[in-house]
Amino acid sequence: MPQSLLYLQGLDKNAMSAIAGSSAEPGKDKKTESDEMIEKIQGNICACHIKNGNWKRAEEAANQVLKRNPDNQKAKLRKAKALAGLGFAEKAVLLLEELHTANPNDAEITRELAKAKEADKEATARGFKKFKGFLSKASGEKALAVEESTETEDVEQVTTKLEESRIEEVEA
Repeated sequence: MPQSLLYLQGLDKNAMSAIAGSSAEPGKDKKTESDEMIEKIQGNICACHIKNGNWKRAEEAANQVLKRNPDNQKAKLRKAKALAGLGFAEKAVLLLEELHTANPNDAEITRELAKAKEADKEATARGFKKFKGFLSKASGEKALAVEESTETEDVEQVTTKLEESRIEEVEA
């Protein structure tokens, strides 16, 4: 952890306010200059981790920023990038859709949302491909229903085909 961050985190706001004679309650302190600097430093740490591909640490740094300021849009975007990098595309899509709703004209958010949706779509297709023949051992019709589906077909469509083949099997 950078020395500047350690120094800023070590500043005790309650002790400083007691010296200054402030009567503010300890739990309801205003945001100080050191808080703002810590937020910026943690945000920059997050950006560095993203650039280096350290997704877990990037997410941790983004969470630190969001703990201090839950409305920080950059931290939310960086957290979404980290989640997508970790393979949690669905969570990233949800976070990016929230950001996109708040900032519909932001090109970076739109671009990252498209990437995350594509990654989520690919992960779903890989999952279907992995379990393609799992349920079809007993019935050739089930295997046919899964094989007819393409890799980009939605989960609901494949599920519907499987259910239809089960109904036909039961009726026969």
